[in-house]
Amino acid sequence: MKKILTKLTIICSLLYTQIALSQEFKCFVELSNNKSEIRLVKLQEDKKAKDAERELLLHGVYAADGQRKINVLNVYECVPYAENFTSNQAKQLEQKNPL
Repeated sequence: MKKILTKLTIICSLLYTQIALSQEFKCFVELSNNKSEIRLVKLQEDKKAKDAERELLLHGVYAADGQRKINVLNVYECVPYAENFTSNQAKQLEQKNPL
């Protein structure tokens, strides 16, 4: 029983470390289905907005159904989650559809 508790403690601390050492970016993107959206990207703490852009362009995003992937054609802007967009279009879209 003690071994199980020790292993659970280690697993929980590793999971906490992963959560604590990450940051979220919000990105204003154009999708291959001709929609513009604000999407969240979670990356390791030492990553930058350019890394979030690259992640979206390489891997796309999931559709609302959670099954289909949609390609990202353009990433217009990525900022840390707590910051504001500079683009008026991104600001308007975020106001209409808050994250």
